[in-house]
Amino acid sequence: RILFLGTPEVAATSLKSIYEQSQHPDSQYEVVGVVTQPPKRRKRRGKEIPSPVGLVAEELGIYSLCPEKARDAEFLDELENEVKPDLCITAAYGQYLPKRFLALPKFGTLNI
Repeated sequence: RILFLGTPEVAATSLKSIYEQSQHPDSQYEVVGVVTQPPKRRKRRGKEIPSPVGLVAEELGIYSLCPEKARDAEFLDELENEVKPDLCITAAYGQYLPKRFLALPKFGTLNI
């Protein structure tokens, strides 16, 4: 059960690769969710645009979370009680990860 954290295009490329590998019949893992930065407005009154990782997650049908802060209690509660990752993989996520977050996955957090 992998949770992927990332935001820019380079991270989106990594997410695609990890997800594609998870789809092989002999894969021993699944991507259970994505955490990325909240959507940004391009211009005043413009529509919100998801991050490149958010767009890929949407395209692949992967559950995604966009917390304002990675230390938000509601976000951490959802990870702990519903997502339940075994391993987190970060790639240019863009936020400091608190100790409570780092303690969640039983196999730790890997920064690529």
